[in-house]
Parts: sequence; structure tokens; C-alpha cells
Amino acid sequence: MVMSMVTRRELTNILRVRYALADRTQKGVILDQFVAVTGYCRKYAICLLGKPPQAAPPKRRRLRQRVY
Repeated sequence: MVMSMVTRRELTNILRVRYALADRTQKGVILDQFVAVTGYCRKYAICLLGKPPQAAPPKRRRLRQRVY
């Protein structure tokens, strides 16, 4: 199953709240499910879920026209 980055970011932001409020055993269950769905490494998933929610990165704008 392939997920887009936008979908992964949305899922991560939703699960951060549940992960922060959960006790130790529930955190393990949430983490197992998150790793299975996203395919992230377990330690990376712990780091992601431990951070505060993030907004989508701003889109980069081109400052000048392309020259051909």
C-alpha cells in the first residue's frame, strides 16, 4: 500500500493527539498500527508522534520566469 505524503502527514497529526493522551500500553498499540500503515521505521515513528502537530510546508514560488 502506497500512501502520499499529504495522507501520511494528516494521519500523523491525528494520531499525535491520541498518542500524547495514551498510557504506555496504548502507545505501543498505536505505534504498532502506525508503523504497519505508513511503513516508517519504529524509532522514526516515535519521533514523529512525540512532536507537536505541524502545518503543511509552504509552497515554493518561482521568483522569475524561465529563460529558454
